Amino acid sequence: MKLASLLVVPLMLAVPTIAFEQSAIQTLRVATTAAGAYHSKFPQALSEGPEAAISNINSATARAADEAKAAMTGLTVQSQSNKGQCHQLAGALKGYFDAMTTLSHDATNPAVFCSKNIDRLGPSMGWNLRLVRYGIEPYAATLKRDCKDGEKLVAGLAGGYKIVVDSLEQAQAMLESPQGKCKQ
Repeated sequence: MKLASLLVVPLMLAVPTIAFEQSAIQTLRVATTAAGAYHSKFPQALSEGPEAAISNINSATARAADEAKAAMTGLTVQSQSNKGQCHQLAGALKGYFDAMTTLSHDATNPAVFCSKNIDRLGPSMGWNLRLVRYGIEPYAATLKRDCKDGEKLVAGLAGGYKIVVDSLEQAQAMLESPQGKCKQ
């Protein structure tokens, strides 16, 4: 009976680690898909105005921060793993990192806010822009406000995305380091 207990306990301890690792891989894949979805919705959010864009980006940033933290926790907890799972996790992490880098680049570009709102002015953009310059175009105040809001928003977002990207870079470095799970 004692021998059976000794065999069962290590197995019970080993299973959560494998399950957690698969969970971490799945979490990263889901997060990558979500980042892509946020990115694809970004132009539509911008066309609805800066408030929608801010809401969209804030959601993406919050999700990204959570997933980056989960990835780091998963990598810290799991020091033992077979190479197949290790490289799956590394691949999932890289995919998420690439998606977040693209999203953060576009989301923290003030010109995106201005250009998308300029596009809203319609096909006679050149004429509208001339009118904006002279301050008599009805959209001028909105356009200027959106660009200014965009610049303010970007300053705050850049810090948030930097934290996320830094966390992901640390996770990648941990995986690839000689002490990491994916050492050769």
